[in-house]
Amino acid sequence: MGIHQALIAGYPLTVSSNPTWSLVDSDFATGASSSTSVSNVQTGDFIFFTQSTDFELSISPPTGFTQIFEETDDNPSFNESFRVATTNEGTVNVTADSESEASGLMVFRCSTSATTLQPTTGTGSASGRAEAGSGSPSVPSSNTDNNGTAEAFSLCVSSAYIDDDIITSCTAPTGLTLAGFAGGARAGFFGSTLNSSLMVGYAVVASAGTTSPPGAGNSWTTNSNGDSWRSTAWYIRPS
Repeated sequence: MGIHQALIAGYPLTVSSNPTWSLVDSDFATGASSSTSVSNVQTGDFIFFTQSTDFELSISPPTGFTQIFEETDDNPSFNESFRVATTNEGTVNVTADSESEASGLMVFRCSTSATTLQPTTGTGSASGRAEAGSGSPSVPSSNTDNNGTAEAFSLCVSSAYIDDDIITSCTAPTGLTLAGFAGGARAGFFGSTLNSSLMVGYAVVASAGTTSPPGAGNSWTTNSNGDSWRSTAWYIRPS
């Protein structure tokens, strides 16, 4: 017993801790080809970019970004994409598609200094999607097929998109922290105006095995008049 105590006293002990997450920086913008910029980007950071449009058949992610989810019809259209920083980049600038009305750029950091996107389809995937023709946007009620599970201490990112409306206020659903929101407009066909809005929230998944994202089924609170909407949820792994 005495030897055991001496060994413990004589050598430093490594105490493992659970991964933690932070939103390092974010920037939300409105209008066609809008510019967003974030700072303090370091190696391993997860850079997320999203953009929405009232209607467009094709929305392109920025150069170097990989698409997560996309919808390309009215109700509304959107494109979500990401990349992982491979160097200490500092400032990252992104320009939205010329057919978008709102955009958001975010940088998430894990204490592990490494991040990966959990697949949204296929083996080992977990993600959720929801939509409705009216009412308030809500977090998807479950992951795809109600059987995808997220890794413990991963970060869930959940976004929502509203057709036709420009929101000027937004509160995240219970269970999520608001990253930001934007609502904008651009010139459409034959003198028309196209409007859409987006909002993003996030939360840490406390334990593995759950088949529903944080805040599942809970609604976003905005000043929208209840137009059609879509929402997504997916996960960033701390590795």
